[in-house]
Amino acid sequence: MKKILCVTLFIFLIIPLNGWARKAPKWTGKVHWEDGGYHYFVGVSTKSMTEELGRREALDNATAEAIQSLFGISGKMDLTSFSTLQKIQVSQDVFVSSDEVNLKAESVDIYVEKIKDSGETKYNVYRSIKVNERDADKELARLKELAVKKKSVEGKVLSPSKDLVAVSVEGESLIQNDDEPDAKAKAIKIGIRRSCEKLMAHWFYPGTLQKNYPRLNSTIYEKCSSFSKNYEVLGGYREDNLYKIMMTVYLNSGDIRRKLMNIGLFRERTPKIGLSSPTKVKETESIDETNKSGGE
Repeated sequence: MKKILCVTLFIFLIIPLNGWARKAPKWTGKVHWEDGGYHYFVGVSTKSMTEELGRREALDNATAEAIQSLFGISGKMDLTSFSTLQKIQVSQDVFVSSDEVNLKAESVDIYVEKIKDSGETKYNVYRSIKVNERDADKELARLKELAVKKKSVEGKVLSPSKDLVAVSVEGESLIQNDDEPDAKAKAIKIGIRRSCEKLMAHWFYPGTLQKNYPRLNSTIYEKCSSFSKNYEVLGGYREDNLYKIMMTVYLNSGDIRRKLMNIGLFRERTPKIGLSSPTKVKETESIDETNKSGGE
């Protein structure tokens, strides 16, 4: 009897040492379900370098699934945009600040797999969250009401203004792990930065830009999204391992000029094309890829 007991205990003890993992719970194979007045969502992080990183990524992806399902917003792309663009697109021509989306989500379960990949230890992490159905309905109604208000506000923003400049640019980003939404978000971020770079190229001579690059980079280029009143993605496509977009960015040139004055820089040249009215974007009042000279 003692021998049998010892053998049984030995078997249970060696299972973890031999890497026998417990079977993944059924919920890890799901994305979204409803139960007891709650919406449940699952986010996954694969081959993360650390367990902590995997936990965070899985939570972000679960939240993205919730936003996409409940509010009709492209979750993964827009969540990536949250930290960079500070705004998301809730309809064809309406944007709201990321801070204005209030998602009350509770963490439910987490499942971690430790794997070997090219000789390195990595982690697959599954994480589930739940959102109260009533809270989700209330937030959706609030966002719709906000969208109506935002539409009228955006209309005012894009009205004729001496400070608003429409800049046409292209942006591209490497597609990693076949994740096109993430690449699109990064391409938008790059496109917005390029709009500020392009505007500076119309305002200053190349030598001035090169000499003052560190100051322009920290003051204007890296903070270009804060000068953007709006942007419009005109089209996007995949080319090999790159995602490319064409977009128009509406910049507040007055704010940019004031920032430049604070660091002792003043506009050196005036582009031949007009820069005042974004309502004439499709005519001549925009900076586009075909108007590269810009100098007098």
